[in-house]
Amino acid sequence: MEETKKVAVQATAIQVYREQRDGAVVYMKDTKPSVEQVLYYQELLYRIAILETIQALYKATPKTVDGNVLVPHYQLLEAFITCLIGERKLSGLVTKDDKKAQETALNSLNLILDHGKKKFLSYAPPESEEQYRNDIFNFIETVLIAWVQYRNTMVNVSTIQDDVEAKIA
Repeated sequence: MEETKKVAVQATAIQVYREQRDGAVVYMKDTKPSVEQVLYYQELLYRIAILETIQALYKATPKTVDGNVLVPHYQLLEAFITCLIGERKLSGLVTKDDKKAQETALNSLNLILDHGKKKFLSYAPPESEEQYRNDIFNFIETVLIAWVQYRNTMVNVSTIQDDVEAKIA
């Protein structure tokens, strides 16, 4: 996949969340928001910030085969992604059925991270300057899919957006 297409995939997700955020801002401008609407809004802000940071880390991916340059980049990326698992847990707002889905999603995310750690901690020097970038992109893409599924077990922004739009209509 070409470089611009890779960045565009992440930019599309950010754009969707920005559009949802902008809609929430318009709605809340003249309306006293409910707790759920504030939760929805803060979740959008959070996801935008995470995706922008991930996008910046991807853009900063070195084009080299020098392991001394690649290791610090991976360590920063891995530390950031690992922190995503433990922050902003909203377990008090989750039903028993949702807790099972949340546990499953968290286990999947942890498996992906463990696989990534094993792969990149034993990473052989890449054959080309693009190999590490491609491998990192694939890792990020897989993590983000699992992370969004995990976040949706706590705050499913699609469902809440549908509720907000129904109240506006």
